[in-house]
Amino acid sequence: MSTLRVGSPLDKSIDIGAIVARGQLDRIQRLVEQGVAEGATCWQAPAAMPTKGLFFPPTLLSNVHPTSIVAQQEIFGPCWSR
Repeated sequence: MSTLRVGSPLDKSIDIGAIVARGQLDRIQRLVEQGVAEGATCWQAPAAMPTKGLFFPPTLLSNVHPTSIVAQQEIFGPCWSR
């Protein structure tokens, strides 16, 4: 995950593009925070985040309980859980 490139979705060499709206970015952040509060372990890749636009770092949530919000709802962001 640390090799993923974050940036403009118009750039063909980019792996993860921008989040389309502030509300969606806020939702992603809330879901990740809630997943951690429910016991998940969060690891975020040390990727450089662009300063313009809405971006969320590539994120892995592990030790996710099946009843956790992050296991029950699709996040629609650069997050993976296992």
